[in-house]
Amino acid sequence: QAIWKDGSPAFTHIDTMKNVKVGQSITLEPLSGSSSQPAGFQVSLSGEDWNWPDKIPIEAAEDIDARTFLGSYLYLVTDAAGKRVLEINPATGSLIWEFSGENVNDPRYLAFPVDAFSYSEKENEETVRKVLITDQGRHRVIKVIQATKDIQWSFGHADVEGTADGYLSSPSDAVAIPDSGKVFICDKGNNRILLVRESDGAVEWRYNNGLNNPVDIEYNEDQNAILVTDQSNHRVILIDLDTNAISWQFGKTAEPDSGSKGLNLPSDADFLSNGNILIADAGNHRLIEVNPAGDVVWEFGKRFENLKDADRLNDNKHVIVNENLPARIGYTTDYFVSSPFDIGKEVSFTNLLWEADTMAGISSVKLQLRSANTLGDLESAHWYGPGPTEDDTLYVSPFTQINPVHNGHRFYQFKARLITSNPLYTPTLNNVILNYFYYDVEATGIITSDPIYETGNRIITRWNKLFFNTILPTNPANRNKVELKITIKDAITKADIRSFTASNVDTTNEEALSSIVGLQEKQSIYLQASFKTNNSSVSPALDFWELEWESTTSSLASIQFVNEDYLDVSRYRFSDKIQPGQAYIDRITIQLTDSNLVHVRESIDVDIQALLSTDRETVTLKQQANGSFLLQPSIPGIILKSGGPIRDNGFLEVVDRDTLIVTYIDPTNPSDIAMDSVLIIENTLGSIFFTNRYTMKIDTISENDTVFVYVRDELDQDISVNQDTLFLDLINSSTNDREMVTLLEIADSTGAFRTGDFFSSVGYPIQLKNVGIIDDRKIQVIGNDRIIIDYDDSASPAPSLYVMTGTAPPEDISNKSSSPLDFDIAPNPYKPNSGYNLQFRVSSSIGKLEIEKIEIFSMAGEKITEIPEAALSMFYNYPIPPLEYGFSKNWWDLKNSSGEEVSSGTYFIKISCRFSDTNKRISKIRKLVVIR
Repeated sequence: QAIWKDGSPAFTHIDTMKNVKVGQSITLEPLSGSSSQPAGFQVSLSGEDWNWPDKIPIEAAEDIDARTFLGSYLYLVTDAAGKRVLEINPATGSLIWEFSGENVNDPRYLAFPVDAFSYSEKENEETVRKVLITDQGRHRVIKVIQATKDIQWSFGHADVEGTADGYLSSPSDAVAIPDSGKVFICDKGNNRILLVRESDGAVEWRYNNGLNNPVDIEYNEDQNAILVTDQSNHRVILIDLDTNAISWQFGKTAEPDSGSKGLNLPSDADFLSNGNILIADAGNHRLIEVNPAGDVVWEFGKRFENLKDADRLNDNKHVIVNENLPARIGYTTDYFVSSPFDIGKEVSFTNLLWEADTMAGISSVKLQLRSANTLGDLESAHWYGPGPTEDDTLYVSPFTQINPVHNGHRFYQFKARLITSNPLYTPTLNNVILNYFYYDVEATGIITSDPIYETGNRIITRWNKLFFNTILPTNPANRNKVELKITIKDAITKADIRSFTASNVDTTNEEALSSIVGLQEKQSIYLQASFKTNNSSVSPALDFWELEWESTTSSLASIQFVNEDYLDVSRYRFSDKIQPGQAYIDRITIQLTDSNLVHVRESIDVDIQALLSTDRETVTLKQQANGSFLLQPSIPGIILKSGGPIRDNGFLEVVDRDTLIVTYIDPTNPSDIAMDSVLIIENTLGSIFFTNRYTMKIDTISENDTVFVYVRDELDQDISVNQDTLFLDLINSSTNDREMVTLLEIADSTGAFRTGDFFSSVGYPIQLKNVGIIDDRKIQVIGNDRIIIDYDDSASPAPSLYVMTGTAPPEDISNKSSSPLDFDIAPNPYKPNSGYNLQFRVSSSIGKLEIEKIEIFSMAGEKITEIPEAALSMFYNYPIPPLEYGFSKNWWDLKNSSGEEVSSGTYFIKISCRFSDTNKRISKIRKLVVIR
């Protein structure tokens, strides 16, 4: 038993493939794809940590400050349009304190407060909370005791704008130096900074060198410097109080700039505990942190439309005023859920990757996925990380393999967990990419094995079994969505023999082959696997295939056309009629010898083809007891005289000289091809007669003469293009003599042997002798014998030859005319290369004739040459008796008297004779045309 297998552990015997992937198993070719976010996608934490409570009305805030009280933050807000300053508890959303006046006559009345600064001072060994309010609308700065709301101190003349000492113009900020009795005032309208002594209102220090609309100041006691937000100069400067020099600047003076070194209408700047400066760059809609070197080291990720104020809290969050509302910003860990994505088909996911801006140890992005095949199912689907249980794990690093629970789904969403441990920093998710593969549901994958056959001069006698293993889809619901079909194909014709569809329940498939008729005799097959799917996420998979068969040693076949005795023949003879008992007519019989076929067939069909007539007959050879295959009964053939053949009508319709071809291809070994051919000859009825050496027909002969045999129109013996040969026997029963005569075919005028005329070029002398000697090339006669011809072929009845002793010559040379001199030349005109002899005959009716000479003249009467009697070779009773012909051949060599060949033309031939009994002379002239 022989075995062929492939796929264990890998497929190595593959001939062709299409739309498949070959590895340790074979599947449809997976097509790669990915799903990513649209251009411009970016997700970060919102940074919105707290918003102003709706229950506390506010019109337009200008400033916010924060302080801690009993462990909680309180926010002091300047509501400019609301003409009040208020403090709230952001945790509870409750109003803690409010300062405002009823009307302009009320000292507490605030026209347009823009800043409030809360601080504590010691009074009588007690700590008193104060609020320094910049009332821009009334051109004043007031200090209020928070507990009583009493105005303890003020600077500027209420409702009076001025430049002189004690006057202010639209002040924008004020900062008290606690327990010092001094206050810095940002006198915006006068483009100056003042340090005012509370006790007497005196100005201890001022700065007005090139300021343009300063809006904010901060005092740094350690540096003894103030930080000024010089808004319309688009800069923030640090002024040394001791030298009045600008010791640090960020922004380009009087040049708005949105670059990394510039500002545009900044609205606020604060000292930070780390030595950097926090700047509200309002015109550029940003909040930035700048280090002493002038580098922007941090920027909040959100843009602000109208940023007025910003203060950093101890926990790195910020309170701001933006678009007239106070708010708290700072990044905190949160989730982002994407919108549903439709891949458009069911797929198998491979890995998940994402692009994100994060800070090591501070921020990160982690993901989960959910998927389904409908949007409705997606809404209720569970979220999965890479772990087996929903909601328990997160994808923490890109290029992680996607949980196979999502395979086979079309719709998906991702949930991004944006994680930060510092409110200053947010992770930014820039893209989420799901890689997947799928299969083309319109494509059919095809793979073919190498041809499977026996080697080493062996043949396959029976195919036993086909085994193949598959890998089924993991999800049982998808197993009926795939189809794997194994087809056994003929390696020669490529035709399908039998197909088997793989089970969608079991991975192991076994098929019996021995009873499949189409596989019998097949010696070379191959396997073809076709792969189809109705679900783009799954593919059929072939893991292994194997064939088993039985074999034996092969032998070569032979096929022959044979006769009725089962002997090989080279030709068959047919006639134009089919009649029972026809002599010399053959029937077609074929014998096949092939020991290979004995194992698989009791009969086999072969085609007999006639090359010329194009007839074809399919015949059945049946197995005989000796193991050979024989055409029984034999079938006839017929010579077709008109019309065309009719195929498969039970006999072969052929033409003369046709060739029958039979070809046998061993079905068990297609390389074993046996052929035979046979020539078809039309049976012809030739004629046979005795002649003299000049092929003149005779039926009487005398002793010492020589007899020849001529067979004419025996075309069924003209077998080849070469000179063919006939054999017959001359029999004289009187002396029991028998001579085998060989006759050679006579060529036609072109030298071709296709005449069917045969002549015994060797004559057989007639010898008087009482006893015959067989095959001594002579015929012994007694006298008055009859010699007959024994010729085994269809011919006209063979004549007998009468042997005469001293009798008259045969009748067939008698001249029945009554002319004194009858003289004929043949052939005339004469072509020297025609293959015919130049002959003449002469006769007289009045006496015995002897020839004296023959003279030859040109048309001009010039004598060309003369041929004397001695040069003539006469035959049949010379001198010539009356009323009988005398003959001569090759009597003129067509040369003149100088030995030169004469040219084509017309010549006069004059024969001169005398009568031997009277000695009288007579002559006659004939014209001869010579054509060269």
